[in-house]
Amino acid sequence: MSSPWILTSPASRGIGWALTRNLLQTTKAPILSTSRSSDTSSTKKALLEGLDGVDDKRLTVVQLDVTGKYGFSSPLIVCLLCAFACR
Repeated sequence: MSSPWILTSPASRGIGWALTRNLLQTTKAPILSTSRSSDTSSTKKALLEGLDGVDDKRLTVVQLDVTGKYGFSSPLIVCLLCAFACR
C-alpha cells in the first residue's frame, strides 16, 4: 500500500498557491503541484519562500495546462500521477 500524498492544481498563484503553502506547513505528506508555466523551479521556489523547516524534497512541481488539448486525460499526466502515487 502506498503512502498518502497530495495533489494541488494549479499551485502557482491564488488559492492553490496559498493552499499548497498551508499544506506544506501543516502536513508531512509529499505534495505534487502543477503550474501552467514551464519554469517549474521558479514556482517551487516561490511556494517554499519563507517556510522555515519545510523539507523541499516533499514538493514536486510539474507543468500542466488543463486548458490544453488533453488536459488531465493526457497519457503523460496519468502516468506521472500513478508514478507519484506509488513512490
